[in-house]
This record gives sequence, C-alpha cells and structure tokens, in this order.
Amino acid sequence: MILTLDFETYYAKDYTLKKLTTEEYIRDERFAVHGVGMKVNDEASFYIWTDIAGFLKSIDWSSAYVLCHNTRFDGAILSWRYGIRPKFLLDTMSMARAVFPHESSSLANLSKLCGLGEKGHDLESFMGKRDLTEEEQVRLGLYCMNDVDLTYKLFQHMKNKFQPSELKVIDQTLRMFTEPVLELDTKVLEGHLVKLQEKRTAVLSGYDITSLRSGPKFAALLRSLGVEPPMKISAKTKKPAFAFAKTDEGMTELLEHEDEEVQILAAARLGGNSSIEETRTKRFLGIASRGPLPAPLNYCGAKNTFRFGGAEKINLQNLSKVDPLKADSGALRKAIVAPDGCVLVVADFNAIEARVLALQAEQVDLLDQFQQGADIYCAFAARTYAREITKKENPKERAIGKASILGLGFGMGWKKAAGWFLSGPLGMPPIAFSKGDLDAMGGYLMKLDTNGVTKKLKGVELQAHCSATKHLVDSYRHMYTKIPDYWKTCNRMLDCMHRGVKRQFGVLSTDHERMILPNGLSIYYKGLCWEDKKEEDENGFGSWWYFGKKGRQEVKQRIHGPKFAENGVQAIARILMTDAMLKIGERFRVCLTVHDEIVCCVKEEEADEALKYMIEVMAVAPGWCKDLPLTGSGGVAKSYGEVEK
Repeated sequence: MILTLDFETYYAKDYTLKKLTTEEYIRDERFAVHGVGMKVNDEASFYIWTDIAGFLKSIDWSSAYVLCHNTRFDGAILSWRYGIRPKFLLDTMSMARAVFPHESSSLANLSKLCGLGEKGHDLESFMGKRDLTEEEQVRLGLYCMNDVDLTYKLFQHMKNKFQPSELKVIDQTLRMFTEPVLELDTKVLEGHLVKLQEKRTAVLSGYDITSLRSGPKFAALLRSLGVEPPMKISAKTKKPAFAFAKTDEGMTELLEHEDEEVQILAAARLGGNSSIEETRTKRFLGIASRGPLPAPLNYCGAKNTFRFGGAEKINLQNLSKVDPLKADSGALRKAIVAPDGCVLVVADFNAIEARVLALQAEQVDLLDQFQQGADIYCAFAARTYAREITKKENPKERAIGKASILGLGFGMGWKKAAGWFLSGPLGMPPIAFSKGDLDAMGGYLMKLDTNGVTKKLKGVELQAHCSATKHLVDSYRHMYTKIPDYWKTCNRMLDCMHRGVKRQFGVLSTDHERMILPNGLSIYYKGLCWEDKKEEDENGFGSWWYFGKKGRQEVKQRIHGPKFAENGVQAIARILMTDAMLKIGERFRVCLTVHDEIVCCVKEEEADEALKYMIEVMAVAPGWCKDLPLTGSGGVAKSYGEVEK
C-alpha cells in the first residue's frame, strides 16, 4: 500500500522552516498539526483535521509505503510526534535530486516542469493562525489534497528511473533522521565551545580586522597559512578573481576548513562573529537539549558524484577530524556517542577510489597489488625512494605515498599538489619537502615557475619543495601509465556525450550529455560543449564546459578528462558504499554514513560480531565489477571520534 501523506502545520513569521531547521521546528513547543492529507494508492485524496492521532493509530503502518515530498519533514512528524514508523519511506524530493539535478526540488517547480498541474498558493493566508475555523480547514484541506495528488503523480513520473536498491537507499537515509539513535555528550560540547571562543579571541587579536576586507591582503594571509586562495572567473571582467564572496564555493570551503584559524579568519572577513565550528557546536548543544541527534543527509547531495550531502546546518559529512597530536581536535565527532548499553561500530572501505580508478583504467599491476593485500602506499614510496619502506619504520615516507596514491589519480598538477602537500593533505600534518627529501627521492633541483604556489616558503626551500612535488607527480604518472591514458579516454567520452554517441568505458557508459552509472541513474552535464577558445591546463586538457548548479545559481563550469574520471570513480564508489550499507542494514542498525564510512549502533555484546560482518560485506564486490578487489577496516568505541581503524 502506497500511502501518500502531507502534514499541514502551524507556522508564523518567527516560527518557520525558513528560519529553523526541521529538527528545531518539529521539536519546538509551538509545534501544532492543523491536519493531514492522504491518498491510498491511486484512490481519491482526503483530509483529516479532527482526532488526527486517533485516525493515524487506526492505520496498519506495518504494510505502509509512505510517500511524501520532503519525507524528512513529514516522516519526522510521524515518528517524533506520533511514534509511528512505517514499513518503508519514499520521497519525491530525494528522487528529484537524482532525476532533475539542475532544477529546484520544490513541489511547485517539479509539478510545473513535468506538466502535472499547478501547486496552490493559499498557504500564506494561514500564517500565524493557530486555531482555524471549519471554513479555513476546508480551504487548507483543498490546498493539502492538491499537494498530495501532485506528489503521487510526481512519484509515478519518476519511479521507473529507479532500481529498487536506490529506493531502499532513500528509505535508509531518511530513517537515520526520522528514527535517531545517536546521542550528544554535552560536557564535551560545552568544553569545546569555551575553547573555541577563547581561540577566536586570541586569533583575531593578532590581526587588523579591516585588512581582512582587502582581497589581496586576505589572499596573502591565506598563503602564509599554507592555503591557496580560491579563484573564479569574474562575471564582469571575464578574468581570474578571488572567490571571496559569501556565495562562492571556494569561500564556503574556507569557512569549513579543517584549520580552525582559517575558519575564524574567513568568518571575520564576511563580518561573522563565529566560525563554522563554533556555530555547529552551539547547534549540537541545542539539539542535545531536545533529544537524540537526527542524522540529516541529502540523497544525491553532490550533483556530479551522487554522494551524500550535508544538511540541516550541521553538515555531518564535514566534521573536523581527530588529530592524535591535538588533544582538543575532532570534538564534535567525540561528542557523538551511542546510547546506554550500546557502542558505535565504524567501518570504511580501504582506498576505494584508488581501487575503482585502477579498475576503470585497467591498471592491472596496481589491481594485482590490491588483490594481494600489499601496502600500496609503502610500495609507491619504495619505488620513489628506491629502498624498502615499511609502515612502522618509515611513517613520513608512507604518508607521502598515501597522499600520492589517493591524491594524484585525477590529474592534479605539481603546482596544485605543492600547495596541497603544504596544507596538510587528507587531514594529515603539512608536508614540506626539503632539499634532503628531494635528494632521497633521487630527484634534482629544477628552476620552476613557483608563482602562486605559496608564500610560506621562499628561495631554495620553495624550489626544493616544488621540485620534489613535481618528481612525485611524474613518478606517479610514469609508474601507472594506464591512468593518464584513462584521462584521455575520458576526454574522448566527453566528446561522445556531446555528440550523443553511446560508448561503454569500464562499468560506465555515455549517452547525450549523460554518464550512465551501473545502478541505472545518470550524471547530467547540461549543455555540454567545446569552446574554441583555448584554455588548456598544465596537462594539456582543453575547454569542455557545461552548466552546473552552485547553490541556487546555474553557472558555467569547466570539465576535462581527469575531472570527468574523478566524477565517475566517486559515483561508482558511492554505489559500492550504499550497496554495502543496505546489506549491513539487514542485520545491524546503520545510523550514519560519512563518505566511504558506515556507522552502526549495536548492543555492546554484539560489537565484535557486527564489525566482522561489516568488513566481510565490504570485501564482496557486486557482479558488475566482480574483479574489483575490495577490503574494509574498522573499530568500536562508545564515541564516534574515539573509534580507531
């Protein structure tokens, strides 16, 4: 039974989803339900506004497939306010993120786009009205039933584009929010907030705040911290410019940077009083005062990889990591804990993107090393340094090998890589190569144009760092020659997509402006075209462009072979991760996922069994890529931030 459902609730100017998160709104003491619209399968819709709790209790939810537009909202009301947990959750908003990635996911826009009908505009007349007359309830009911009908039609319009497994992923993702089990440690959060506020005061006392308003001065400051300033093409001048506006993607990345000092300075430039870390800590404390932590994730949140996106103003996909060398690092992760009698079991895929890239590129020797269980990071470092490298005896060299294997597979040139190593790649400590490192690698000092790399190093130190980085980049490409060849293949696939030619490459294929994924979904490169104006990068890849979404704006974005390869690899990795998530969820409660990591909440006595099972599931490749060697690793702890893998 598909039960399409839509709650109509009280709202006011100071109490609305535009100002509050879903969690804040539904758990607020002002929350009240006016009525609920329903539709059973394709029967006529109806509206209930009296004895709503009694009516809902009369339904057999054990067989109900509940369909809503924004089920995170309506499903949370069912769960938190009425204690109802249906058999299955469907959501047209989530589905639309995959089918119409460049469109607003509002019901009004999607209904119009698909020719399903017009959404009503009567809701504003009910703002601030807590008690409705019978006449008003009738009007609201008509508005609500129209929404219910449009939601059902929209589901029918999109459902054939989804395999059952993807609908199960949507259901599992929604339940992480609507049926929360994670708790928050307020003592950890309160202590962290005090330290953040003290650090903000200390950091800002060392700077002239007015100088942060200057683009060049702010850029110089970032470089002094080992961070390359984000750039964009100015809409007015058509020339490169600093991406320091509040709406710029690069600025968003600075506001969410792992270095809290960078966060503080970026927030100060925009006139803010708090860093993202501080704001999130306050939000976590607010959630803790109201109940368990709902895990909000946007299905297909990342348009070109279909990976999950963060939501509800806390972005659990981008929490600061725990640094063993810093006692107060990763506090938000440490504050996420299992309830009494339970622990968190966390497992993630080992180097999944590097493995998928090797499969797609047919880099057989690298695949063989993965298959044999070799330490691929030590192996690359050993080739680079021409001597044996072990994890225990050579941690720095292995870290360099790890950064190279995981970071150089998608066309990163030496200039970008030089800044990347200095900024602390993959959450590791910053890596600055010395003349001694260069000599140990068997490289030689080159005269390179280091303009724009960093202001953290100068003279011979800068040349040595850049020369060592270029040596690593060249070594990677010479060692794994099939991978640069694959970038060229991907560039040809862009041409096929532009011309509407269908081609298979690895487990992916092309169609007009689309990359077809193994799960039947496709990544859409709207308006893909080649521009005659030559804008080759340092790898010689030219100017393919498409229209993508940045926030609510549609902007022209550049795409080339290595970037296209990265999109495909990450999309494949996401499918592998969610397939494992579904399988694991059949036995244990999946309560969160972060990138390639799956988090389960289990009873203490089941921890060892759960970890073993999760790693076993992760090691099994699906039939469409049966030759892909997969492994996982994990750990168990009371706190998410204390899990050692």
